[in-house]
Amino acid sequence: QESLRLEPKNVQAQRALAAFLRSTGRAAEAEAPLKAVAEIAKDNASRLALADYYIAGQRVPDALPILKTVVATTDGLAEATLRLAAIDYTQNKKAEAHKAVDDVLVKYPKHTQMLLLKARFLLLESRLDDALTKAKAAVAETPESAAAQFLLGTIYQAKQDSANAIAAQNGVLELLLAN
Repeated sequence: QESLRLEPKNVQAQRALAAFLRSTGRAAEAEAPLKAVAEIAKDNASRLALADYYIAGQRVPDALPILKTVVATTDGLAEATLRLAAIDYTQNKKAEAHKAVDDVLVKYPKHTQMLLLKARFLLLESRLDDALTKAKAAVAETPESAAAQFLLGTIYQAKQDSANAIAAQNGVLELLLAN
């Protein structure tokens, strides 16, 4: 905190303070440095970090204006849409969530995280064949993604396809052990 007293606009010091506060169980105190970083850096990564903080603290109304600002930018469209669509889906606005994801997938058809979110939505709706298609596309795009492999295995398990479920889960273990 001494470095912040001397240099209050030091982004790295503000980020370090926020991380320290969150890791020591003082998350409520992390809001001020996260806000400072978003205001000083004026970049989407910092804005998304603040929005994620609000979402984690179940303060979605505070996150929404930030996400709507970020989604309007070219480089923030996909990342903000991931969060906005997940919020919509949890608020039972499923059609809006699907549309938001689909719109981004038209622009970025190989966006792994967007494919995974779509697959999760479809899995929750028991649309297993469609979910499997999206999960396979995510794995094909990013074979080193343990999350994609795990979701693929989960979908196979839901389809009661034990052999492929085990193969996918073994893929997860191989990826985790390789790192």
